[in-house]
Amino acid sequence: MPMESTYLSIQYIKDVAQVSFAKSDLDLHIVQDIQTNLDTLVNDLDQPKVLIDLTGLNYLPTIALGMLVAILTKVLRKGGKLRLCGLSPNIRELIAIGQLDRIFDIYPDLETGMAKF
Repeated sequence: MPMESTYLSIQYIKDVAQVSFAKSDLDLHIVQDIQTNLDTLVNDLDQPKVLIDLTGLNYLPTIALGMLVAILTKVLRKGGKLRLCGLSPNIRELIAIGQLDRIFDIYPDLETGMAKF
């Protein structure tokens, strides 16, 4: 069952929710909308499997990093899995500086990320 918002696309492939972003620039309003949609997604699933594709984003504001950590925490509490893929070099560096690469499973692309579920 696909789920759409102005800023986010969610498709289900088998039992994995593939999440992608419709905008390349994220501000506070957009991040709040995305978090609301991801909260709903995680709350609606028993053991969520979520693959967030960051392809097309060159930058993540700090609030978006916090949102990803919050969603990861919810997914793990429900016994699920969350993966990230398609990180630009800038986002990969930002995640490494914040040492978030220690808590997120990160894959180069959507296909590789899907294969790891």
